[in-house]
Amino acid sequence: MENCAICHQPNLSGTANWKIRDKDGRLKPPRLDSTGHAWHHSDSLLIEVVTDGSFDADSNMRGFASRLSDTEIADVIEFLKSKWGPEERTFQWFVTWQETQQ
Repeated sequence: MENCAICHQPNLSGTANWKIRDKDGRLKPPRLDSTGHAWHHSDSLLIEVVTDGSFDADSNMRGFASRLSDTEIADVIEFLKSKWGPEERTFQWFVTWQETQQ
């Protein structure tokens, strides 16, 4: 709540119109539930984004490596997954599995 909800909201709803860039061309905090896009990414990418910040230069997502331990970051990812539907969790599991096969 104290790290993620500030931008992504307590209910994971993100910013209104999160798919539309703000007036400065920056990406807004997206939804993190099943209607967002985080579930499209592998575990390693999600961990990287929470740890180091967004890989997109137009994003305001900062990294939390200095504020959260590796265990806490893993817990954040597991919390997000718990809010996704079965289809999203299955897809995300498959993306993660595929990455490990390469």
